[in-house]
Amino acid sequence: MSSRHIRGNLVFRGVLEKTAAGDIVAADMVNKSVILVNKTVGAATAIGLRAMSYDGEALIITDALGDAGTNAITITPASGTINGASTYTISENYGSVILLWDGTNFTAVATGNTVSAAEIAFLNGVTAGTGAVSKALVLDANGDVTMPDLGSIGFGGVGKYSWDTTDANANKMLVQLPTGGGVDVPVIMIGQAVEGIDMAIHDGVTEPTLCILGVGAVATGPRQEFRKSRGTATAPTVVTSADDIGQIDAYACVAAAEWVRSCQILFECTGTIATTRGPGVITFKTATDAAPSVLTSAMTIAANQVVTALSGFVAKSLQAAAITTTRVLTIADSGGCFSVAKTTAYAITLPTPAQGIRFKFLVLDTGANIVTISDGAAHLMGVVSVNNVNTAMTGTTLSLASGGSVGDWVEFEGIDATHYLVTGACIAAADITIA
Repeated sequence: MSSRHIRGNLVFRGVLEKTAAGDIVAADMVNKSVILVNKTVGAATAIGLRAMSYDGEALIITDALGDAGTNAITITPASGTINGASTYTISENYGSVILLWDGTNFTAVATGNTVSAAEIAFLNGVTAGTGAVSKALVLDANGDVTMPDLGSIGFGGVGKYSWDTTDANANKMLVQLPTGGGVDVPVIMIGQAVEGIDMAIHDGVTEPTLCILGVGAVATGPRQEFRKSRGTATAPTVVTSADDIGQIDAYACVAAAEWVRSCQILFECTGTIATTRGPGVITFKTATDAAPSVLTSAMTIAANQVVTALSGFVAKSLQAAAITTTRVLTIADSGGCFSVAKTTAYAITLPTPAQGIRFKFLVLDTGANIVTISDGAAHLMGVVSVNNVNTAMTGTTLSLASGGSVGDWVEFEGIDATHYLVTGACIAAADITIA
């Protein structure tokens, strides 16, 4: 953490502790906002401030040694004034000042001995007691703050960010969220310029929710990344084929304090790995309905874009239904099994063929009407079993004859952009014909 943001737009960056003899110049204060004058040998100190970076920037200057009554600290701005004067002097033991820059001049918003010796010790990372274990909070020269185990940052008693070592086998960085459902909801949002806005998009949320919000007049959206190397963050090295590069797991509590991994999405880099070449495999796994459940691969998407279902696919169209009159089907109907009633004569029109689409039709009555099936242009080719005898057929239109038998069926599968493969079975000759 390179800065400490106190709500209200005051920002305090790194700490400069002056212990050596001599004055403090602007170059000493680069990226420093807290100045502790704590010389090993007491002496008067002149501080020449650096140029400020922005309106509202603040500085804290403190007599950490506690001898400013004897050895005054004189502060001179790089430009402008301090409370209307060209310099400002701290002349009280343990005295301090907070300087606020308005773009032209400084205002001393707090002066005198406003920071006690105990508070100075706090800023310097030391609390009551001796030794490293007594340091409840350490603020170093880079502005980094460290806390001991079980230390936390709370937000009005509603949320808390903490490091916890209670679990003997897993030390954890915790983000504790409210119960939710009311005004306080358990949502962590990552976004741009999202603070202080009532978007009303998480009202009533009761479950912990992670939201990544993307905004702006761009075509791209927010993203979640997994990155894997066999080296370090500063020197990444090549992964090995079949290395996992990311994983999403979902667990269910199945008994007291017992969790079972029910689902998993696994990302791997599998194949020939080289510059500009990182073949990927995605595996979907589910736990079997057995005791004990076994996490089992259900489907994989390989680097050649082939999708493999380990136990086969069951395709179902929500549009599948009985057909009793003229009907024009679309690709959205693919996968359905349609019952056909021949109470009247009508035509069923298929969409233009496309590889992988599929339609199945089942005759449910012996009505004395003819139902035709075609796409109006494509060729139909295939084999229909007539009373257990396979008959090759080709043409453009398939007919379900009048008086056909209940249980006759026919299936169309798109094999390219101009052909359907037709298979079927009928009990009597001429129940199904292609011409």
